[in-house]
Amino acid sequence: MKKQHYYTVMHWGTWQVESREGEIVAVKPVPWDKNPSRIGQSLPDAVTSQTRIRRPAVRAGYLQHGPASREGRGKEPFVEVSWEVATDLLARELRSVKARCGNEAIYGGSYGWASAGRFHHAQSQLHRFLKGFGGYTASTNTYSSAAGERILPHILGPLSPLHRQHTHFSELAGVSAVCRHRRTAAAQCQSTAAAPMTICSSTGWIRCRPTARGLSISVRCAMTSARCPTPSGWPFSRVPIPHCCWP
Repeated sequence: MKKQHYYTVMHWGTWQVESREGEIVAVKPVPWDKNPSRIGQSLPDAVTSQTRIRRPAVRAGYLQHGPASREGRGKEPFVEVSWEVATDLLARELRSVKARCGNEAIYGGSYGWASAGRFHHAQSQLHRFLKGFGGYTASTNTYSSAAGERILPHILGPLSPLHRQHTHFSELAGVSAVCRHRRTAAAQCQSTAAAPMTICSSTGWIRCRPTARGLSISVRCAMTSARCPTPSGWPFSRVPIPHCCWP
């Protein structure tokens, strides 16, 4: 059967997917991506792995006796069902909870992190659906640091005033390496005694390491992007960094 090619876009770039008879046979980086992430090579496994959940499944006791059956939780097997059966069960339970306890008893807490863009982002779709159903109880921040971010302001106070009081960019510029665009920036670096300099020859970016003098000069900063190679030769990802212009 003839091979077919499709494109897919995810957090780690754009890839060309090659399929045969409906099965993925290869994933290749697109020609214009000069530094593709190897994570893209995991796509076939994510689709064909034996551990993938392919269909809805319901706990056996719930399927037989409804939500009142809780004794088998954690012990009973899950039984695969059709999408029609699964959606009927969900609709029935949502209506029941809303009627008994109100929408605030519905927790829309699917974290939903995945390389799925916006439209196929599970959490976004769940929230849109539950808003159309009348509302839900949501989570705040992320599971990584939410507890500290929500509790500490009531114990120690918020962190943002501390950041504003004690951190000024002129302090950071004096001790941090920054990347400058265009080779002509070399003269500016030299005129402010910002040495040593490292020219990123492959990209034209210049890395300036200001000396103590850099603490006393005024800087005008904007956010830009840079890709400077590390000593090993592999480039950093393209990330926002301060782009500073000395007078």
